[in-house]
Amino acid sequence: MKKTTIYSGSTIFLRMAVSAIGLGVLALCVYLLPIMWAEAYREWPQHGYAVRAVVVAMYVSTVPFYLGIYKGWRILDAIDAGKAFSAQVTAALRVISYAAASISLVCTLSLPFFYIWAQHVDAPGLMVIGMFLVGMPLIISVAVGILQRLLAEAVHMKSENELTV
Repeated sequence: MKKTTIYSGSTIFLRMAVSAIGLGVLALCVYLLPIMWAEAYREWPQHGYAVRAVVVAMYVSTVPFYLGIYKGWRILDAIDAGKAFSAQVTAALRVISYAAASISLVCTLSLPFFYIWAQHVDAPGLMVIGMFLVGMPLIISVAVGILQRLLAEAVHMKSENELTV
């Protein structure tokens, strides 16, 4: 019989949220990005390469995104098992932080292509979207990194307290 904890209700909600976010990004990759890819040269024959570079960057950034989703799911498993303060969760948070930083890096590398695309279609809002795609993962990476360090200290203190007689 599976051990239930006090956190099971909140982890169910978080699992649903993580699943919805993962499915939303999958839908974006399956439906919207192929349309952008196909219409890039038809709509903008001289600058279609910029749109395609942005689409490639979005596809590349899904790899660390889904790695972060998987590690988040593993953290929820650890919370359900009553092991929220463990080295396993600390390592998973570190991976999530690195994944978010790599998403930010990929989006940073695509910013020149956002600029070319925005200049050609005269839509400065595209640059705002590009900078948002750089900034949000960076903020998440820093916040998760801080949380990971705090959790590492808590795990260290917990292990010291267990050794105290």
